Amino acid sequence: MYIQDIPILYINLKRDVARRTILEDDLKQIDATFKRIDAIYGKDLYDSTFRKKIAKKLGVHSRQLHPDFWFNRSNFKTMDNNKNSILSKVGCYLSHLLALKTAMDSGYDKVLILEDDAMPLINAFSSFNIPKNADLFYLGGAYIHSPDTIFTSKKKIIEVDTDKFKIVCAFAYIVPSKETIASIYKLFMAVFLEGKGHDKPDDWKNNTIRLRAQTADFMLINFVQKLGTAYILNPPMVSTREFESNIINNRSKYKLLNFIDAHTQYKMIGKRGMYTGLYKILTN
Repeated sequence: MYIQDIPILYINLKRDVARRTILEDDLKQIDATFKRIDAIYGKDLYDSTFRKKIAKKLGVHSRQLHPDFWFNRSNFKTMDNNKNSILSKVGCYLSHLLALKTAMDSGYDKVLILEDDAMPLINAFSSFNIPKNADLFYLGGAYIHSPDTIFTSKKKIIEVDTDKFKIVCAFAYIVPSKETIASIYKLFMAVFLEGKGHDKPDDWKNNTIRLRAQTADFMLINFVQKLGTAYILNPPMVSTREFESNIINNRSKYKLLNFIDAHTQYKMIGKRGMYTGLYKILTN
């Protein structure tokens, strides 16, 4: 399989024209098929007209999108007390939900979801195999690991073992089947169900109970990486640029490790100017 065989949905705020231009140029140059998902800016949820617009897209009541709904710990699980930061996380969550809904409504049998700071590397033209039992397949990502060990592997496809490490930063992941697209979509929508909010689904592939929402990457960690089967490509095919995230920026709060270091990533970008947007200047 090639990245060119998979429909791509990339998440981008309307105001982030530079990101959109750079990423689209990269995707065109690797002959990818893509569509933009208009990202949700969390602070805009204070606006009733905007809430109604998004509520209509999602098929939920607009009151369930009001910031007060998300500030309630019974609805959104977070240790953050900063309301602006919470709304950034909520905007990211809802943006990924919209991407999943778009994939499902479009009848995709698989989808690659990108955030707009994603950067295809030189191996973006290479083939790869997604294991048949995969529920999630990451083309890149940072990871957090257990305190007593640092995870390393020379395997080309690494199965995620959450007792050893967890993939964070959901900037490039493939949902490889219609069924799993629908399952993950239902997990993200479960916060809008009636009843008490739970932290674990009754059946993650066919959940029927209300769940507390979490940040998008931790939804994937706690419900798919832990309960399902996830893999990451090694070395990664997609990394991130040196952009500060406008949707969510909590990476600095964690001690994250990348599967490739900055110098290796630089080598994987290719010749200078090969892609307009593929760049990383090393100053050390």
